[in-house]
Parts: sequence; C-alpha cells; structure tokens
Amino acid sequence: MKTSYAPEKLYRSNKVLSHILVCNENLAKDVFRESELKSVSSQDYSVLLSNELLTETFKTPRGIYYDGNKTAYKIYKEDDGYYGYRLNGDGESRIKLSMNFREFNWKKFLELLKRKNELNGKGDSLTARMRFVGYHKRERDDIAVILGLFPSDRICESEVLGLPSRVDAAKKFLVLCPQYSIESMELNTKLSDKGIFCRQFDSVLNNDLKIDFSVIRSEATVIENFVMPPLTATEQRKYSRDYPRRDVIAFTDKEVGARSFEVLVNGRPVQLEYNLFGLLLCLAIGLKNNIDKGWVSLDKVLNRERLVRSQQHFHRSMSELCKKIMPVEENKIKIVQNLKRQGKYRLSTMPSRIRAPHTKWISSQYRKIKAEILKERAKRIGEENI
Repeated sequence: MKTSYAPEKLYRSNKVLSHILVCNENLAKDVFRESELKSVSSQDYSVLLSNELLTETFKTPRGIYYDGNKTAYKIYKEDDGYYGYRLNGDGESRIKLSMNFREFNWKKFLELLKRKNELNGKGDSLTARMRFVGYHKRERDDIAVILGLFPSDRICESEVLGLPSRVDAAKKFLVLCPQYSIESMELNTKLSDKGIFCRQFDSVLNNDLKIDFSVIRSEATVIENFVMPPLTATEQRKYSRDYPRRDVIAFTDKEVGARSFEVLVNGRPVQLEYNLFGLLLCLAIGLKNNIDKGWVSLDKVLNRERLVRSQQHFHRSMSELCKKIMPVEENKIKIVQNLKRQGKYRLSTMPSRIRAPHTKWISSQYRKIKAEILKERAKRIGEENI
C-alpha cells in the first residue's frame, strides 16, 4: 500500500534532509543521485518529494562517486551507461550508476522554515554558503535568521562577519548550522560581540523545525526586570567596609555555545568563553571563602591552578574579564579590582551577592572548567595532561 504524506510533514530527524544539508556544509553540493538519497532512507526520500523539496534534473556523472556507505568509486562511461569501479571501502567492485538525479530546492526549504516559524521578509541567497530565511520580531530586537553552511571556523568567519552590512535591518543574527559548531573561543566571542550567534540545528530546532529563540536572550527584558537589592543588615555589618560595590553576579546553568557560558551581571546577560568563565569562578570562590578578603594572586592562578599560560596572559585575561562583566554605569571602582604591585585581583562586590543555582554549584563547575582548560592546553602545546 502506498504511503501518503501530508503537506509539510517534514521533520528535522529526516535522514535524507540531514544528509543533503551536511553534504552542503562540506561540499556545497545541491545535486544528488536518486540512488544515493534512497540508500540513506527511501521513506524519508519520499517525504522530501511530497514536500517538493527535490526536483528532477539531469547531470552527467564524472569524477568520484560515494555510495551510502561512503565507498568511493571511480566513474567511467561505457557503451551501455556509466559505471563505478571501487577505489576504497566495502562493497561491489563494479556498479552501474543511475542516471536519475535530484536537485534540492532551497527556495521551498526556506519558505517552509519561514512558515513554521512565522518569520517576516523574503528568503533569499546571500552567498553560496548563506541564505536569509526571515526576521523574527521581538520587543527591541529584530533577529535575522540565516541558514549557514560552513565546514570550518575560517570559512564561517569570512562569511558571517559581513552579515551586519548585508542584513542591516537586524540587530542580532541567528545562524542555523546543520552540523558545524564553532571551535575557536576567540571567534565565538568575536561574533557574539557583534550580535552574531551560530548554533547547530540540534540546539535550536525542535523536530518540527520550530526555532527556540530563547537562545538569544532579550537584554532589554532582563535588565528592565532587574532591581538592585538593598543592603541587608548582615551586608552592612560584615561587608560594607571592605567591599565597595553592590553588583549582583548570578551564575546560570545556561551554555550559549561551544564551551561558552552565560552570567547575569545586574540582570545583564554576559557571555563568557570557558577560559574567562574559569577565572570568574576562581575569583568567586576566593570571595565566597573570604580568603585574603577575596584577593587572588598570580602565583595561585598561574602556578597552582594553571588557569593561565604566563604572567602576561594572566593580566591580559583579567583585564578582558573586567571589560566583559563591568556594568554599564560609570564608576571609578572596577568590578574586578587590581593590586598592581602585588599581582592580585578580586571581585569588588559583596560575597553575599554572588548567586548560583545551588550551594555547591560554583566549586563543582570550577573543577569541570579547570579540567577543560588543562585538556585544551595539553592538546595545543603537547604538554602532558595530568
């Protein structure tokens, strides 16, 4: 019995759709052999056909052919058609190739994403690797949704940095990537500072292709709802003499990218890559434990905790952390204070104003982040990870 498919009955878990999108990340490939797509899943292939996402086309095969098992075949034309001769992998040594080809209909796919997410604007191609899907309207935020097909950080950076000038009606950009995720913390920070957020399908799309826009927080809403708490009697008695600021630093369980984390400073969401997040956790532990009134030394961070590579890296990272988390209002006293001659830093807010999901969260999270920092450094410079 032939199975019928309702219009738009297409899900993110469709194996053929995933295959096509991942191929485009790596090869920018729009035309596929029908046999290749059916070998992934004949049922999912039929779903794409019913949604008119595949159109029949003709293409003379040449070069190398990869079957569903990633076996490579060299293609030759013979009297009765085209044949593939196995170069590597498992499978038949010689196969006859189908001449039926299908082209992926990007226009239909963009329209589908736009309808499912009630986006505004007209979907269009921006570059060979980026396609504009539409605008998501949110109070004080216009988020441009972009489909991005990148195989590496280098190509991602060269493509997305131009988004603010290409799509100038938006303040923020959500770039949907089928499989790719940013590896470089520096690039992740560079893009987020410009309001550009690259996210894998799995982290932002549900199975019905609906986008979770909460991955980009509305800063206006968070800040407007924040009220600076007045000093408690305990704070006035224990901390007012030694700690000049009253900022509330709230750690959250929210990861906002590849090894990046969100912290709320007076209600303002701040995204920190894992190395700066580790330093903030270290400062928070020193403050909460009232060790030397919260002052953390170069010797501790460099030699004992090994969170930084050198003295210069220590001071540079602390300066960068201060700029990231410093509240917007003018104040001569920095949120991260520095005793320059002693090589010490501390958070200048009151210990009671460091918030976390639960009492042991900061210490347990610090151990995880520290292990990640040491692992990454060992990978980069070949030192033994102990």
